[in-house]
Amino acid sequence: MNLKQLLIKTFAVILVTTNVAFAQNLNGLKVILDSGHGGDDPGAKAKIQGVSYEEKSLNNSITQKLASILSSYGAEVLFTRNPYEDTGLNLYKRPEIANSSGAQLFISIHHNSALNEAANGTEVFYSSNRVNNKITSYVEFNGARYEYIKESVDDGIPFVHVMVEGKEMKIEKSKVKVIKPSSTSNIWQVLESQRLAQMVVSNIASLGLRNRGAKDSSLVVTRYTTMPSILVEVGFMSNPEELSKLVDEGFQLSVAQK
Repeated sequence: MNLKQLLIKTFAVILVTTNVAFAQNLNGLKVILDSGHGGDDPGAKAKIQGVSYEEKSLNNSITQKLASILSSYGAEVLFTRNPYEDTGLNLYKRPEIANSSGAQLFISIHHNSALNEAANGTEVFYSSNRVNNKITSYVEFNGARYEYIKESVDDGIPFVHVMVEGKEMKIEKSKVKVIKPSSTSNIWQVLESQRLAQMVVSNIASLGLRNRGAKDSSLVVTRYTTMPSILVEVGFMSNPEELSKLVDEGFQLSVAQK
């Protein structure tokens, strides 16, 4: 595979579009999934038609389905905690595990709750205030952003070295744009997180849920991770009508696909 093909494939991976066919081959992408709560921390609780549900179980179910989908397209899937068991994990340990995993993308799965039963919809969070990311240059090429490594000259031609799928590659400098962010709010990890959050919330909302938007926050798992990261609040368990969808296996699979 030549560099152009590799970069195009990586761009497709980063976008994670609604069109599954566009994703094609995710070989080389390492994703870490974070199933919210677990163990002694059940998260939100709700009851419908006499049956009680805990958020940690719904988080596990969607995380399992998402892992299966990503794996089927060749991605390497890791977990902060095992979603196939009822295990707990300290909140601050989750980004720590993610940062040491070498993953290129972090997705945390949650479900919402509110005192007002009328509250409804899906929302996705990212963080522009990122504690563990330094202000470093990044490279824009064909609409995608890549981690800047260094520059070199080969036979009189300037090149820029970037990180692609965990490997260092080089592109002619004349074909790219090197950007030096002015603050941590516009480093490439933040911009990619924001773009991913916007796409995911729109995708999930297309299943018939209210689109509450992509929101900047200081949530621990998105603030302390070093790679592009989002936290998905699929829907409101406290809303009886919405809960009936959230507990449905078929709906959960659709959410994972989106």
